Amino acid sequence: MTISLTVLLAAIAAVETGSSKAPDLAVGAAGERSRYQISAAVWRAHAAEPGVDGADFVSAAGDRVKAEIVATARLIAITKALEAAHITVTVESLAGAWKSPERVLAGHWSAETRDYARRVRNLYDDAAARTGTGTGKFNHRGTEGTEVGAEEGRNKNVGNGGRQ
Repeated sequence: MTISLTVLLAAIAAVETGSSKAPDLAVGAAGERSRYQISAAVWRAHAAEPGVDGADFVSAAGDRVKAEIVATARLIAITKALEAAHITVTVESLAGAWKSPERVLAGHWSAETRDYARRVRNLYDDAAARTGTGTGKFNHRGTEGTEVGAEEGRNKNVGNGGRQ
């Protein structure tokens, strides 16, 4: 199975900002911004990406294109971290690490993170079924840019971080 980053980001945005009438302008309780609820630290970590070019967090996080570039870069970084930790890359593990990266990488999923990951997975599955996406191969080191390779099937080990 492959994971469409485009569909995954849409599912994350839906869980993060729900029914907000202006999701690109959403500001979370801890100051996270955009439809993806990106923190200032995550923004700074990926602000050098082409298309973002060091743009200021507060002024640029509401720019949907820039926020999507940063969010995509973050998902690629999460994918690499999951692989390095020998955790199967699934929609659940990506969503869980989006919500709580340190805990998920350490294999300590909270009930809140498991619930979040399942909600993202349900939205992802619905969207992927409607659009027929989630096929093809993504090389997180470079070029094709919209999909991540993963093993077939759902990760049955969500509660322990997907460790193999």
